Amino acid sequence: MTIRPSAETFAQCERLVQTLLTTEFDFPIDFRLISRPEFLADLALAPDWWGADPTLRHNALFKLNTYEPSNDSWLTEHVTSDYDRILITPNLIFWTSTLKVHFSRSFYSKILGTPLYRQTSARNFNTTTKLKKILEEFS
Repeated sequence: MTIRPSAETFAQCERLVQTLLTTEFDFPIDFRLISRPEFLADLALAPDWWGADPTLRHNALFKLNTYEPSNDSWLTEHVTSDYDRILITPNLIFWTSTLKVHFSRSFYSKILGTPLYRQTSARNFNTTTKLKKILEEFS
């Protein structure tokens, strides 16, 4: 049996997460709830280079509710291909950068701690693909 939640159920779940975060923590925590179909659709867009080279850092930056859409074009215009590769989807940014060699020269290292980075939630390749596997098995 497949459960097809309504938009109301999704909104209720969002409110529940917001309530839990607000009541359990004394500081604000940004989040974004992504539906299973949205998540799997974005993961289907993963480029071949993402996760391919074990000597590189492969992250998925999930866009939080506070994410500014203008960041997409800003990233596209400013990221350099010397040490970084990105692919931007509606809900996340696939990002591959250097891991140990020349990490400080990567654009990824330069955005750590910035407002743009704080508007995302970074997960590595292994965690992201594990979530994908769990959601695929759920169907």
